[in-house]
Amino acid sequence: MDFFSKVYGNDEIKAMFSSLIAGGKLAHAYLICGAEGSGKKTLSFAVAATLAQKNADAQMCRRVESGYCPDVMLIKAPDDKKTT
Repeated sequence: MDFFSKVYGNDEIKAMFSSLIAGGKLAHAYLICGAEGSGKKTLSFAVAATLAQKNADAQMCRRVESGYCPDVMLIKAPDDKKTT
């Protein structure tokens, strides 16, 4: 399943992450920044689901993609703060 197909635009970033995952060169962390509504969360969960797909069953991939997986955490700065 191509989880990146749910990410609209950002073709260069999707290609970069796909290539890194396929080549086993993904770093341990990435900071994904951008304006509200730019697809940061969607991209993040697509990366996580793609990684889970390589190592887990379909149910795990669905949980990761939907945001209900205890192994995947989304960290946001509080609304009144500029840093996390």
